[in-house]
Amino acid sequence: MSNKEVIYVDGDDDITTIIDKTTSSEASIIALVLPKKYATLKSSVNMKLLKRTADKSRKKIVLITGEDTLLPLAANAGVFVASSLKSRPEVPKVKPVEMIAKETVVEESDTDLDPDSTLEELAGGVTVSEKITKTSSEKSTKIKQIKESSKIRVPNFDKFRLRAVLIGLGVIALIVGWYVAFFVVPKANVVIQAQTSRVATEVDFTVNPTLSEDVIDKDTVAGLSKEISKTVTERFDATGEKDVGEKAKGTITVQNCDSSETVSLPAGTVFTDTTTSFKFTSNSAATVPGGSFSGGGCSSPGEVDVSVTATQSGDTRNLSSRSYSVAGQSSFITGFGGNMSGGTSEIVKVVSSADIEKATKLLLSKTDDNIRTELALLFAEDDIIIDDSFKVANTNPQPSVKAGDEASEASISTQFTYSITAIPNKSMVAILEKKQAELVDTTTQSILDSGVDNVKIEVIEKHDAGVLALKANTDGYVGPEIDIAQLSVELEGKRFSEAVDLIKGRPGVKDVDLDLSPFWVFSVPSPNKTTINIEVSDDTLQ
Repeated sequence: MSNKEVIYVDGDDDITTIIDKTTSSEASIIALVLPKKYATLKSSVNMKLLKRTADKSRKKIVLITGEDTLLPLAANAGVFVASSLKSRPEVPKVKPVEMIAKETVVEESDTDLDPDSTLEELAGGVTVSEKITKTSSEKSTKIKQIKESSKIRVPNFDKFRLRAVLIGLGVIALIVGWYVAFFVVPKANVVIQAQTSRVATEVDFTVNPTLSEDVIDKDTVAGLSKEISKTVTERFDATGEKDVGEKAKGTITVQNCDSSETVSLPAGTVFTDTTTSFKFTSNSAATVPGGSFSGGGCSSPGEVDVSVTATQSGDTRNLSSRSYSVAGQSSFITGFGGNMSGGTSEIVKVVSSADIEKATKLLLSKTDDNIRTELALLFAEDDIIIDDSFKVANTNPQPSVKAGDEASEASISTQFTYSITAIPNKSMVAILEKKQAELVDTTTQSILDSGVDNVKIEVIEKHDAGVLALKANTDGYVGPEIDIAQLSVELEGKRFSEAVDLIKGRPGVKDVDLDLSPFWVFSVPSPNKTTINIEVSDDTLQ
């Protein structure tokens, strides 16, 4: 490894490039010649990173630069600096004024480079013939300068400005906190127990889901109707059987002893075996000649041969010669068959009509136990659901396989539509209070509780379009007339005991519960921060 290497740093080299050049060098002392206004090493992080990399590689780094701004960073990182390649390298002694004032002796660098030797002397390993000796007078002069500089106290306006801002913010926070604590947060909750009377209430009214708004004066409310549609499927096994083998064929001779006129037989004419009732159909149209008659009887019937095919497959249709009746003709027109042959049997499973009918009954009997819960979730929490309005409708069930078609299993599906009707809570209250207002004197009493929470509803009649005639029963409660808005104004600013006495002084008030919050609040806040509720007394008059 050579003793020294000079590396010239380009202006656009970043810290990674410098480190790569340093670690790839074989010299133990590396002089980095920096360009003017080189910004990369003006970062303390980059300077320390360069120093750490050099220490790990056991190399000494000397920065060749005349930039004064780099000296504090080099001093902090412990990096040697020289103004030229022939100058003596040293770790800069640049430190903050406060630190210098505390020291009387300049610390020596912990490096093993001789600060009194030039780079050329260090690189060559030669003995320094001349060393610059610091005289005691120089040291005394420097210490004196340091002491004099330490006496200078420059005001730190940034700290003063920061302190002023923090104090201002603190004052603002105190003001905002005071306002929130005494004008925003305070709340009052007043519960008045009034002397009340029970009013038995029964009212007939109508719910019409097709209306957009209530018609209270006609005891009609706009109901809410919700529905859920679900497709339900029932699977079943096919139990029917069908022979899909070949159909027997043959020839039947048709005889006409009915008249002397010809008889026309269309294609598809059915011939029925008089013994087995097996049926055969003609493959084409035929004309039967008229018969000859003498002595009052048929002396010579007219005849024609007709080719036929069995209506069903199976080897049971392979018949020997026999007589057949002819559909649509008199008993004097008959058929006599030759041997029927060619029929084969192959039995397969088919969907029967009975299978479809049985599956349909099972399908329509299915109920969804959770459907009412699902419907209830579609309404608001305080809506009053009318249980008796629950309705189920379904489309015509459709099988996946038609009756008579080959299949080992099949399914049948239908779409169920579940619906139910509810009454909005405010609509029910309006209906009940209208009835209760007819039962009490509202000039001296007010309705404190309509009884809507305990109302029982009965469906009297169901009409088209979901219209329901209903009867509602409940107990309402009436008590003294209290103007809550006016009372909240009168309570504002009153201390706890004053507010309680004011409320108890009202006619018909039995007791009062006043809660002021938070704990530091001792008087009733503004009306918009005060909540007043009137409760039914436990010992309500009958």
